[in-house]
Amino acid sequence: MRRKILLCCVLLVEAYGYRYEKELHEHLFANYSSDVFPSETIGQPVNVSIHAEMNYIIGIDEIHEILSSDLQLTLSWTDVSLAWNEDIYGGIKDIIVPVMRMWVPDVAIQNALSERRRLVKDDQQVTVTSSGAVFWIADYIGPSLCPLVMTKYPFDRQKCTLYIEALSHGKDKVQFVHITALDGSGIYPNGQWRFVESTCNLTQETSGDSVALVTLYMQRRREYYLVTIVLPTVVTSLLNPFVFLLPAESGEKMGLSTTLLLFYSVMLTHIFSNIPSNSHTMPVIGFFLGAQLLLSALSLGCSVVLLHVKHNTAPAKEDQREEERRAFYRRVDRLLFWLFAISGLILFISIFVYILN
Repeated sequence: MRRKILLCCVLLVEAYGYRYEKELHEHLFANYSSDVFPSETIGQPVNVSIHAEMNYIIGIDEIHEILSSDLQLTLSWTDVSLAWNEDIYGGIKDIIVPVMRMWVPDVAIQNALSERRRLVKDDQQVTVTSSGAVFWIADYIGPSLCPLVMTKYPFDRQKCTLYIEALSHGKDKVQFVHITALDGSGIYPNGQWRFVESTCNLTQETSGDSVALVTLYMQRRREYYLVTIVLPTVVTSLLNPFVFLLPAESGEKMGLSTTLLLFYSVMLTHIFSNIPSNSHTMPVIGFFLGAQLLLSALSLGCSVVLLHVKHNTAPAKEDQREEERRAFYRRVDRLLFWLFAISGLILFISIFVYILN
């Protein structure tokens, strides 16, 4: 018996709740038009607040300088024509309305590369509270322009900014008045980039229209590049001076010089094929490899000259003069070894200090 009474009470509450919400929708949208700006005073713009949250960094196309991301924006404003008395409608505090029935600001991502830069989609919902506050959660998933600074590649930290504007509304229709962002603690991790932080601010164009800026700071994950680029480069740069410690009789002096020269050439091609093709921000590691390539070419040239002089010098008749000649070439090789070793060390320390700063 008690179960039947409880079931009847639940059904009664649901029936009355449905009736109240139905009457509320009919009351609110009887004379409502989505084409009319929800402004209390003629000529006064609608003040829109924005809350930005980054859900996922899909990736960065470094060659074309394009960021692909999933950005969620919560836009809020007040529409007094949609306010109601909760006591009259069964204590209903908020309702969910399809976005196509509502007036929403024509917001778009200014530097987006997608064909649908606008945030409005047919399957979105809008929340309306009893005070007339409207909350619209909109997503933008797609590419956007992001100029990259590759100076410290692969230890770089990039900054990408998304420009949010009211596309078809002038300053007298829509104004952005406030923007906030979360710290990104709930962002889905990316294998190549680590989300650091995000900042938001408002600015104005020359026409007076307000633009909201959401700036994302990302740190490149270094482990992959340490193994594939930095480690081979550092190890081979240490081998450059050892060319002069090889005895000429072994026949490997020219082979090692040529191998190192080819390695630096291939590594330079590999690095510059994965970064933007411009001269504005050249990576420091590229200059380091270029300098090592130059040192390797110089060591190859010095080795060729030394071998040519040594094998084209007439042999000494006396053993003492022959020993003096060998000692002279050993001194020259040691001098070149220390010269190239110190040059490479200075170059390495300079690059390392610059990257740390």
